[in-house]
Formats: sequence, structure tokens, C-alpha cells
Amino acid sequence: MLLQMLVIVLLSSWIVEEYLNNIYLQAYVNDVVQVDGSLIAILIIIGGLGVALGLFKVLKSAHRQIGALVT
Repeated sequence: MLLQMLVIVLLSSWIVEEYLNNIYLQAYVNDVVQVDGSLIAILIIIGGLGVALGLFKVLKSAHRQIGALVT
């Protein structure tokens, strides 16, 4: 798990440095965010709601199982 974290930090820092020093990457990222920003935000919100509902369903199921074990 520590190795994964190290790889993620290394790749993230590489991408940030590349973004700061590459005007073509900056233009690309700015265009994508400007054009697809609303779509990305909507997808993140829908995904977050899906995860929340999934976790709620699992919690409800676990609560029923614990209640059945107690009785």
C-alpha cells in the first residue's frame, strides 16, 4: 500500500510539473475543462449519489442481518 501511495504521488507530481511547463498541455486542459466542465460536474454528482445510495443499501442490509442475529 505504501508503494502504491508512492507511485501515485510520483505520477501526480510529474503531471503537475508537466502542466506547469508545457503550454500545449495547459491549452488542452483549459479547453477540456471549459467545454466539458458542466458534464464532468454532473457526472461527479451522479456518481457520488450512486456511491452514497449503494453504501446506504449495504448498511441497511447489514443492519437487518445484525437484527436477525440478535433475535
